[in-house]
Amino acid sequence: MHAGDHPDEGFDRRIQELVCRQVTANLSVTDEVGSLPTIDHRCRYFIFKRALEFMLDNLHKEIYISELCDAAQVSERTLRYAFEHVVGLSPTRYLFYLRLGSTCRDLMLSRPDRVSVASVALKRGMWDLSRFAGGYHRVFGEYPSDTLRRRLAAAA
Repeated sequence: MHAGDHPDEGFDRRIQELVCRQVTANLSVTDEVGSLPTIDHRCRYFIFKRALEFMLDNLHKEIYISELCDAAQVSERTLRYAFEHVVGLSPTRYLFYLRLGSTCRDLMLSRPDRVSVASVALKRGMWDLSRFAGGYHRVFGEYPSDTLRRRLAAAA
């Protein structure tokens, strides 16, 4: 995080940089035949980018696949193909990971005496708390409550 950055701005910028690096790497490789990326590759990237911008702007809300399709101005099938092509995940799985990362960041920055894991998760649109806790553990190797407690130990 850069000096003067608000935590949300720094996180969003890092997420966008990671996504851009991954997408650039995907677009710069040649296909199986050895040819350069086609217009189709670029179109899928722009579809992905429009949907990603909508996701980042609405992480705290319930996001339906139809809303992502509207934001990207494509059909559901085209949206799914674009996400699979660019990041290798479905749009809903990618959104879940974005929310997990955002929630982890919020837990690390929160004061444990003022928030609960549930309130932080719900703020980021994680409505199914048991699915959230299981996914968090698989991705980060600890439960969300451990992250929040570790923040408490670090503050002490």
